[in-house]
Amino acid sequence: MNEWELIRRISGELPPQGGDVVKGIGDDCAVVRWGEEYLFLTKDLMTEGSHFLRPGYPAESLGRKLVNANVSDIVAMGGRPLWALLGLSLPVMEGGETEALIRGITGELRRFGVYLLGGDTVRGEELTLSLTLLGHGGRPLYRSGARPGDQIWVSAPLGYARAGLNLFLKEGRVDHPKAGEKYFQPSCRADLIPFLEENEIHGLIDISDGFVQDLGHILEESGVGASLDLSCWPKDPWIETQAQAEGIPWESFCLNSGEEFELIATAPAVSRKALLEASWIPVGTIEPGRGMTWKGESSGPVNLSWTHGF
Repeated sequence: MNEWELIRRISGELPPQGGDVVKGIGDDCAVVRWGEEYLFLTKDLMTEGSHFLRPGYPAESLGRKLVNANVSDIVAMGGRPLWALLGLSLPVMEGGETEALIRGITGELRRFGVYLLGGDTVRGEELTLSLTLLGHGGRPLYRSGARPGDQIWVSAPLGYARAGLNLFLKEGRVDHPKAGEKYFQPSCRADLIPFLEENEIHGLIDISDGFVQDLGHILEESGVGASLDLSCWPKDPWIETQAQAEGIPWESFCLNSGEEFELIATAPAVSRKALLEASWIPVGTIEPGRGMTWKGESSGPVNLSWTHGF
């Protein structure tokens, strides 16, 4: 049973949502009416061996990553982060690791203006981290909002997170500045919150599993297809070199790079000028129908497959 099948099984055993619940399972956050606004709720779990390696990945970076993964979900719904609950299962950690982990978590919570309200800590055999984050906002943005005719945009060039992981696994270090920053100091796009509040955006999701996978969620939830064209993509020769080392086109390398914590948006033509001025990159068009197709030239066959699910 894979992740999506498990989620379907759990949700199928639950009664229908009602009352003030606007959105439950199936997006980056749950959404609940909260007076004149909406409350956003999300949770991320990170376990040793599945999401990170110990020893190796710095404990402070791990704390930063936990917070940014959750804040990114709130941002991807058009909200602002507000409160958090923290869960930790801690093994015996070597000198300074625990302090570094807490420093990474609390430093990022302060940076985003998030208040830690409580949580739970236990002793365990392996390190497991969990953060529940609550946010608020006046206009939720959903994966299901894409419409035929929308342009597809990404908030920054991709591929550096994948390159950073590859270098770390091969060499135990990441010497390239952008790749090192993406891998060791992940930072979500909370700086775009005012932009998302002020401009017309139809569909939105953050990039945690890779552009193709996450755009696939937008297409599935919106009941539409997409035609991709990377002619406006700023090519980085260093990224091309990393892709060649894997034996794949640079387009596939970039579009299947996970944990970038950038954003994919679909928007009408009226928002084009604002998106370009904010340095978003146009990468295609939402089309009627289903599936993802490639438009224009590429350096080789591009992987456009994704796992269907929530």
